[in-house]
Amino acid sequence: MDIKNKKASVAGFGKSGKAAAEILASFGCEVLISDSAPENKFADLLKDMNTEKIKTEFGGNTENLWKGKDFIIVSPGVSIYSEQLQNAIKAGVPLIGEIEFSYMLAKAPVTAVTGTNGKSTTTSLIHKIISDSGIKSILAGNIGNPLSKEIMENPEAEAITAEVSSFQLETVSSFRPHIAILTNITSDHTDRHRGFENYVSAKAKIFANQTEEDYAILNADDEEAVKISKTIKSKILWFSVEKEVSDGFFLKDGTIFKASEGIFTQALPADSIKL
Repeated sequence: MDIKNKKASVAGFGKSGKAAAEILASFGCEVLISDSAPENKFADLLKDMNTEKIKTEFGGNTENLWKGKDFIIVSPGVSIYSEQLQNAIKAGVPLIGEIEFSYMLAKAPVTAVTGTNGKSTTTSLIHKIISDSGIKSILAGNIGNPLSKEIMENPEAEAITAEVSSFQLETVSSFRPHIAILTNITSDHTDRHRGFENYVSAKAKIFANQTEEDYAILNADDEEAVKISKTIKSKILWFSVEKEVSDGFFLKDGTIFKASEGIFTQALPADSIKL
């Protein structure tokens, strides 16, 4: 998608909304930031923002959010079920999530982590391992810093490690991480997603665009992850603390084993891991 010199809106301000707006402005876009919260809530974010090509509306979303716009960047905190975003969908205005937008800017391969629990820890450890191996890695996403900003500020990055939430995943369309990891799924955010099934579907989108060239890493002890695995096209690796797996890693008798096509080799003793 060509984003240069377009008319765009950013639904929802905050760190990711600001980053998206400033990046769009750098591509020559006319940008409107629209947020339902009052302007005084964003005093710090507005201080150093370049407002030459960025307009704002606070205290409520109006039809300005979508009328005459080529697309809308949707921040993770904004529900796609909001009135004006539903109006945008009816009018045929594309909604692009912040993670989707970031992926459009990315040049390095992406490792993405989602799940109800353990996302931040897992993402941080992966980034640490990659960085310590001498590869320049970006750590961003739901973990606290906008992925789009990190990508633009680190064009030399060789790897991208991102924590992604269900809110971010519900608006992806082409997002394709080379390695996608699902830690687990338990009931959460069902009010925002309007039901557990929609929440699970949002999580599953992390795998939706993967091919046989990519990797999916899932929890073999998680019922929903096992169900999702049946729809995945990429190479699946499992992890388990309860059972043996044919491909991946599992815990047995205090030892972590590596499994490859049903052949098991000892990897390391479990008590050698501090966490």
